[in-house]
Amino acid sequence: MKTAQSFRIHFVLRAYLAKNGKAPLYVSVTVNKEKCLIGLKQSIDLN
Repeated sequence: MKTAQSFRIHFVLRAYLAKNGKAPLYVSVTVNKEKCLIGLKQSIDLN
């Protein structure tokens, strides 16, 4: 019997959490349908 494994990485900009025109950057890591959201402690200018 085979088991399928999956792995995904998505970078997410959370604009609704923006302060002073900068939004925090997160990375979403999914392994076998289990998701983890990690804050990168970086902000991106929305302009």
